[in-house]
Amino acid sequence: MHLICPHCNFTKELEDTAVPTEPAQVTCPRCGGSFLFKPKTDEALSFKAQTPEAASYETPALATAAQAEFTQHLNDGGAAPPAGFWIRVVAALLDSMISALLQFSMVFALGAITELSGTSNLPSVQILTMLFGTLAGVFYYVFFTGYSGQTPGKMLLRLKVVRLDGTKVSYGQALLRETIGKFISGIILGIGYLMVALRADKRALHDLIADTRVIRI
Repeated sequence: MHLICPHCNFTKELEDTAVPTEPAQVTCPRCGGSFLFKPKTDEALSFKAQTPEAASYETPALATAAQAEFTQHLNDGGAAPPAGFWIRVVAALLDSMISALLQFSMVFALGAITELSGTSNLPSVQILTMLFGTLAGVFYYVFFTGYSGQTPGKMLLRLKVVRLDGTKVSYGQALLRETIGKFISGIILGIGYLMVALRADKRALHDLIADTRVIRI
């Protein structure tokens, strides 16, 4: 019997003994997406995936999919668990240190160049240097979040930013989340960040704005 992720088509052939008799949540190790599979009892012994898009996959289609190994099969706990408040705080601190080091290095290099050119004392150059450092910090968060859903801090703690349906976030979502979203979360006295500790789904205000969530992998 074939099991397939309806988000990225990652598949695995399962033994009949591994097939649950009741509907079960499956979490894909490739894309992090979670979806509900319902076992069928017909002769083909196929599964039908119930996704937000109401997509369905029958055995003939699954048989032609590329075979690969699932590193995890059925997740008894349901969908990938959300990341809690404190572990996200630690990840944010790690990212702050890494981002600050990146910004300092770039600003220092740019400052050395302007010093050699004799323009370091010009107000316009100083403003541009500060702006460059700020943009470098924004690029750090947007690039890593859009590329893999994981900044270096999240990678170290095995956290990941995904869409609500568990699929990969786009660069547009990453930009919205890391700029406007986090600006709003912070400007209201940080309440947007504290929402992680108060909400059952552990979503911050910037997650709500960008339609994302942070999961543990």
